[in-house]
Amino acid sequence: MSKKREWKFNEELSREFPFIESTKIDYMVRCDKCNAEFLVSHGGKNDITKHLATKRHKRFFNNAASSSKLRELRVAKLLHTTEVCSNSWQLFLTLVE
Repeated sequence: MSKKREWKFNEELSREFPFIESTKIDYMVRCDKCNAEFLVSHGGKNDITKHLATKRHKRFFNNAASSSKLRELRVAKLLHTTEVCSNSWQLFLTLVE
């Protein structure tokens, strides 16, 4: 009986899945998006694809996306407020002169 091939983290996986990082153990990886560590020794690329479909990864990915949208909204609101204050200040200076 032949020995099954054990996958290890390599450059090909790193290029295809840039959010996957190596760990101290060659056959384990860490997902940068959800901070999960899992084995790739059995299925390699297929193990990563399965991880992407997990509830944990999807939840963290969706939370990160909504957090990014909220941050963009806050920045836009701050810029608008700054513009309004600047316009009000210019109007005040014009009236004072």
